[in-house]
Amino acid sequence: MSRSTRSAPPVLLLAFNRPEPTRRVLDALQRGGLSRLYVSLDGPREGRPEEAARCAEVHDLVQGDTWAKEIVVRRSERNYGCKDGVTAGLDWFFDQEPEGVILEDDCLPGDDFLLFCSHVLERYRDDQRVWQVSGTNLLGSWRAGRSDYFFGDGSIWGWASWRRAWQQRDMSMQTWDDPVARDSARRFLGPIGWRALADNYAAVAAGNIDTWDYQWSWTRASSGGLSVIPARNLITNIGFGPDATHTVRSRWPANLDPAPLPPPFSGPDTVTFDRGYQTVLAARTEGVSTIRSIGSRVLRRTVGRKAWERLRP
Repeated sequence: MSRSTRSAPPVLLLAFNRPEPTRRVLDALQRGGLSRLYVSLDGPREGRPEEAARCAEVHDLVQGDTWAKEIVVRRSERNYGCKDGVTAGLDWFFDQEPEGVILEDDCLPGDDFLLFCSHVLERYRDDQRVWQVSGTNLLGSWRAGRSDYFFGDGSIWGWASWRRAWQQRDMSMQTWDDPVARDSARRFLGPIGWRALADNYAAVAAGNIDTWDYQWSWTRASSGGLSVIPARNLITNIGFGPDATHTVRSRWPANLDPAPLPPPFSGPDTVTFDRGYQTVLAARTEGVSTIRSIGSRVLRRTVGRKAWERLRP
């Protein structure tokens, strides 16, 4: 934050039962010059006394921090789970702040993340086409020589948003059976994104997955809400492992290092979905043959000939 006089936006930290990752995230936020920190703590699950001790340790960590000008803590005595617990924390945060940054306890921000979010939140504050700011670039870097960020369907490993967007959330996925909403999401995500997400949307709508992020993804997709994605990665996910809730194993890269992305943050000329990033990412995670089967001529045009040739086996 020393590169600019711009103040850091308020941050919501969502934490649970992992003291060490939480401590690392708090240390990173302290270096970022944060003034207002909100912390939402979910409680221990029944029948797990060792988890109660870890949750108490996380609470003590948060309460022991005095570096922020204001720290507001919301603590649950029982466990509400990944859907209701996180949603309640986000509702609480956006009831008090018109915009801000959200970090889970396993999302470690790089040095430029808060400043990047501050710039983008201000720039697109009233642009109804943009719903989210993402800190994670799952390729590490994408066309960084052209601009400092681009638009697409972003990750929630370190993100920011506005109350105006979060208020549109469909956490019960009531619109999943609406053919108009489904067609809108399919067009927004394109064939690659729809293929990757549709089964998970259906599972969440059926109540088979206790989570919140697919509902938020569905809301953005069905509404055409773009994410700003940094040209270089700004977040490291440190939560992979046996004590994780959902990232015990993942097709996404673990411990992807953050890279410098100093201001001024120059954006692209137009606010449009960058299909090239989406295609190359899918090729690396799903396999080139799978992506080629969707239609190589169209995709080759989307990513550019040189990038497409690099994907060939």
